[in-house]
Amino acid sequence: MVFDLVSFYKTSNSLETETYMMDSAKYGWSIVWIALGIEALNIWIGSWFLFKPLLIGLVHIWALQNATAKVSILGLVSIPAIYYPMVLIFFVFIQSGQLLSPTSGLVAAHAYHTLTRNLPENRQSGFLVEPPSWWRAAFASRPAVVRTGFGTAMQSDKSCAGGPNQGSSGGGHLWGSGNRLGSL
Repeated sequence: MVFDLVSFYKTSNSLETETYMMDSAKYGWSIVWIALGIEALNIWIGSWFLFKPLLIGLVHIWALQNATAKVSILGLVSIPAIYYPMVLIFFVFIQSGQLLSPTSGLVAAHAYHTLTRNLPENRQSGFLVEPPSWWRAAFASRPAVVRTGFGTAMQSDKSCAGGPNQGSSGGGHLWGSGNRLGSL
């Protein structure tokens, strides 16, 4: 269980920061669609578990984006990342004997990836890809993070007091009178 939680955190963090470029609303929207696909498949299968299939689905999305990366399996064997979801399904099968439930995560994630990345009509309509405005508003409270070679910068939604062109029509800054040295 600890391995699953760590794997879920690392995969989720990597997807949000690299694939979705800190767009939490879009990343959350993709999780909703993948989870709905998993639940639709699990109704047909007769399983009601979501965690393992969702973990495998997120790992599959990550593996599709990082197909050439090498993944170490328990520190023993390194395999290409594209095969990592199948290894996780094999581990779940060894642990619990379930094969269809974890495979539903792989199928749902692959269907989402195919619909959003490979079919041009879905990329243009934005139905599955772009979250609605009410969903974006729920994630809008955090400023965007931009990582550069010199450090991390946070983009602010508000302009700073005394910033450029505030209160003046001629351009420049409105700094105020300030205090002279020794006047306090």
